[in-house]
Amino acid sequence: MENVYLKTKNKIECNGCTACAYICPKQCIAMKEDNEGFIYPVIDETKCVHCSKCLTVCSNTYKREEKRKIIPFAIINNDKQILSKSTSGGTFYALLADLFSKSNSVCYGAAYDANLEVKHMRAETLEDAMKFMGSKYVRSNICGIYEQVKKDLLEGKNVLFTGTPCMTAGLYTYLKRDADNLLTCNIICHSNPSPKVFSKYIKCLELTKGSKVKSVTFRAKETGWRNATPVIELETGAKFEEDTFAKAFSRTLISRPSCSDCKFIEPYNFADITIGDFWGVEKLTALKDVEDGISLVYANTKKGLDELNKLKGVTKHNLDENLNYLMYNHHTPVKAHRNREKFFNKLDKTKDKDIIKLINNMSKERLFRRILKRLKILK
Repeated sequence: MENVYLKTKNKIECNGCTACAYICPKQCIAMKEDNEGFIYPVIDETKCVHCSKCLTVCSNTYKREEKRKIIPFAIINNDKQILSKSTSGGTFYALLADLFSKSNSVCYGAAYDANLEVKHMRAETLEDAMKFMGSKYVRSNICGIYEQVKKDLLEGKNVLFTGTPCMTAGLYTYLKRDADNLLTCNIICHSNPSPKVFSKYIKCLELTKGSKVKSVTFRAKETGWRNATPVIELETGAKFEEDTFAKAFSRTLISRPSCSDCKFIEPYNFADITIGDFWGVEKLTALKDVEDGISLVYANTKKGLDELNKLKGVTKHNLDENLNYLMYNHHTPVKAHRNREKFFNKLDKTKDKDIIKLINNMSKERLFRRILKRLKILK
């Protein structure tokens, strides 16, 4: 427990899972946003009874079990309409369909609220849970969700929880146990970008375009599964591609500090199931017709394997268990961009209308990397 943020105040040791705040019997821990837009626990020492529950529940101390047998699959949803709405291969929708085929079921996932803030929410129907589909490259606000999950589990509901690996680890440490009626699903996570930066980015777009932003689709498939440029829709009905925030995310300019020391990269065994894009699929398998998207899916537990084996409406391909399918995906902690500290120092000093310019200036790749990429394109 020596390397717990509540003791060290080192931000690299806190992933913002909120487990410590909601395990506190005196409710003396509040999750407060820092100048970068990330939440951290703050203790009201006048109420604290020093029970240490907050220290033992930290998700960064989540005990790894002995390495499980992890079974990989490639999965594509057979419904072309569902596939077009999905970020990768439509596996998550199949999980939702199976969940809500049973009564007394709920799902938790990340969705936009009316203000385009990304929050973890609860859904009681398949239609409502579809808002969790699609990538949101913003750290989701998960405050209060673990308490709701625990209540649903105690009431006997079938619960599907989906989130980043650190969020799932936080849920397990908060619950202090697994449950037969709980199924967890992780995404293959690149890093957690700042909600504050996203909010300022949206304001900048609205000022420059003269209209409110209605939606942001990070991985729209209008131009193909491999296109990472987000599609912005305004309330006027206008749509356009804009990649400033997405580039800052991919180049780790705006990531949470703990992402540079992520405890949840490999093996992906904290959740029952792990889902992500199957990058490198043509190099690693004989599968070729994947232009509409394909999921790389890991069954990390027997519960997860049983669930994947009963999914309907998908084509599931068994994969060689000995290959490293993450070699073309995110499989190491991210290295913070060299301008990260400088960027956040300038963020609050920059007018909203100039945020996109600031992000673009700060997130530039080094000249030699740009040259190498250009040479690769020319070959």
